[in-house]
Amino acid sequence: VNGELGDANEPLRQWLTRQEDRVAHMRIRELRSAAVAELAGRLLEPAGKIRQGTPKALAARSQGHPLTLDTLVRHYLLNGEFPGEHDSLELVLWRRVQMLSEPARDVLACLCVARVPLPLDVAADAAQISPESFARHVATMRVANLIRMVRDSHGERLTPAHEAIRRAVLPQLDERRAEQLHRQLALAMVTWQAAPA
Repeated sequence: VNGELGDANEPLRQWLTRQEDRVAHMRIRELRSAAVAELAGRLLEPAGKIRQGTPKALAARSQGHPLTLDTLVRHYLLNGEFPGEHDSLELVLWRRVQMLSEPARDVLACLCVARVPLPLDVAADAAQISPESFARHVATMRVANLIRMVRDSHGERLTPAHEAIRRAVLPQLDERRAEQLHRQLALAMVTWQAAPA
């Protein structure tokens, strides 16, 4: 265990160490229509029987973008229906964020407001939740593809899984809540030695 994770509390450090071998990183680009339809079918497999044409319809709506397809498939699996024809990607993502518990939404909001990946302990402090609760919420959001772990020379840090999530969350924060999150982040970042200026 290295970097910022070494400074995290013991239960959080142990949990994250156990999860490390389950994460894969890869570059993603737009797919051809046949490949995206096949991917849609595979993503829908856990649902069992699905209406004929559903994979192709979701694939077409995604315009070949795998992350958009993932968002559309998750919406379909959670709600049993397609998102509205004119629903933006950000609106579909926001509906998923609303399904999270309040503490999980607080963690995600802190990560979105921060605009830089945050060390685990800083994110937990900023969200003002216990390390044990934080670890559970992080696990839930990673599985939901809402956040991801970044590992670099600064250690291990958390950030929204992609920019569309930040675009979905930030407009939903009223001025008072955004100000509160900025204050909580500022206080939590005091302990982060490698914090950006």
